[in-house]
Amino acid sequence: MAYWLCKTEPETYGYDDLERAGTDVWDGVRNPTALKHMRAMRPGDQVLIYHSGRSRAVVGVAEVVSPPRPDPAAGDDRIVVVDFRALRRLPRPVTLDEIRARPEFAGWELLRIPRLSVMPVSEERWRLLLAMAGDAGAPSHGRGGAAVDAADTGLQPFRVHLPGRGLTLSGLQRGLTPPAQDEAAAARPHPAPSGSPARPDRAGPVLLFIHGAAGYGAYWRRLARRLPAHWPLLAPDLRGHGGSDKPESGYDLRSIAADLTALLDAFGVDRAVLVGHSWGGKVALAAAGLYPDRAGHVVAVDPAALAPHSVPAPVRQGLLTYFDTLYGPHESFEAAVARVRALVEAMPGRRWTPESERNLRAALQPLPDGRWVGAAPPAVVRAVLASAEGEDAVPLLRGIRCPVTLAVTRDRAGEFDGLKPGLPPGADLAVEIFDSSHWIPSDRPDELAALLRARLQPDPQPARSSSGRHPASACR
Repeated sequence: MAYWLCKTEPETYGYDDLERAGTDVWDGVRNPTALKHMRAMRPGDQVLIYHSGRSRAVVGVAEVVSPPRPDPAAGDDRIVVVDFRALRRLPRPVTLDEIRARPEFAGWELLRIPRLSVMPVSEERWRLLLAMAGDAGAPSHGRGGAAVDAADTGLQPFRVHLPGRGLTLSGLQRGLTPPAQDEAAAARPHPAPSGSPARPDRAGPVLLFIHGAAGYGAYWRRLARRLPAHWPLLAPDLRGHGGSDKPESGYDLRSIAADLTALLDAFGVDRAVLVGHSWGGKVALAAAGLYPDRAGHVVAVDPAALAPHSVPAPVRQGLLTYFDTLYGPHESFEAAVARVRALVEAMPGRRWTPESERNLRAALQPLPDGRWVGAAPPAVVRAVLASAEGEDAVPLLRGIRCPVTLAVTRDRAGEFDGLKPGLPPGADLAVEIFDSSHWIPSDRPDELAALLRARLQPDPQPARSSSGRHPASACR
C-alpha cells in the first residue's frame, strides 16, 4: 500500500463534498508530475486530503478504490482520473505552518513545490502527520511515538450525524460498526432499530465513556489501553467539545443524555456501560435514571456533586482561570505546552508526562493565523460548569435500574454518603476510594481498569437482541 497527498480548493470541492458523496471521481489534475503520481495509484492506497487556499491544512483521509483511467472529458489519454472513497475526517487539521516547523518534513514536495497538487507521502511522514492530527488510525510497526500509542488502543475516529438531535458528534470507537447515514432510520426514536448493528469480533460489555467539562473523547485513551481489547467502546466528544458540533444551547443533563442515547441508537447498541468522569460522571448517573433501559452499569469517576451547590467564589474563579489558561489563545503549540505544563505542575499530586502533551494536542485546535485555542469555546465551558454546579441530579437516581460503581478520591468520599438512599431499594452500589487527584482516569489508569474488570462480567457468548442490536453484557 502506498500513501499520497492530494490538494483541493475547499470552495470548489472539499472534503465535506467527498464525505457526502461517499465515493467520487478525483479529476481536474493537469500538471505532468501530478499526473505521473496519479497513474501510480492503486486500489487500497490511502490519500491525505489537503485543503489549499486560505485553509492550507490536511483535513481528511481517503482511499483509492479504482485503477487510474483516462478522463473521458479530456480527450487526452495522458490525463487520468481515479475514484476516491472518504474514510475519515482527521480529529484535528494539520496546518502547513505546523508541517513547515517540523524538520522531518524538510525536502518534501509539499514544501518544495507549492503548486504540485498530487505527491507521494513516505510511511514515516504519513505516521507523523496522523499523530500530529491526534488520529488513532496511524499505521504502527512497533516503533515508538504517539502514533504507536494511539494505534495500540485499537481506537478509530468516527463522525456521526444524529438527525433527530440536529447534531453531529465526533470521537473514537473500538469494535463497533460506524452507521450508514440513513437520516430516516437515525431519526426514529428508541426502541425502533436504527443504524448498523455492532459487530465486535468477540463481544464484551459496550462501554460509553463520558468526559468532563472542556474534555474530549481522546482523554480516555490511556484507560482504554488497559482494558480487554475485545470490549467495544465509544468515547465521543460531547456537544460543544472537540470535533463535535457546538450549538449555542443544550448543555443541561437531559440534553446531553438524549445526545448519548441517540449515539447508541446510531451505532445499534441496546445498552452500554456508562463511564463518566467529573461532570461526565454526573451526566452518566442522570442518563441512567432518564433512560434506564439503555444503561447496563454506571461507573461514576469522582463525579460532580449531584445536588445543586454553591462553589465558593475563589474556587470558581480558580476553575475559570484554569480553563482560560488551558484554552488560550496560545501563540503556538509549543507556547501552549509551556503555559499548561507550568499550570499542571503547580497542582499538588500532578505531573507532566508525554501523555499530557498528547492530551493537550487533542484539547486544542489550530487557527489559520497559527495560534492555538481550545476546542470547546469559553461559553460552552461556562454553560457546562453551570450544569455541574446548579443542576439537581438527585431526583433522577430513582430511575436507575442497573448496578452503580462510584470511584472517588479519599478527600471527597464523605460527599456521596447520601447516594445509596437516593437509589431504588436494593440497588447494587460499590464504592472504591482512590488515593489520587481528581484526574483518576489519567493518574490511576491501572487501578481504574482493574476496578472495571472486577465489576463488569461479560457473558461468554452474549445474545443479540431481537432488534439486531448488540446488548450490553450482564453486569454484577
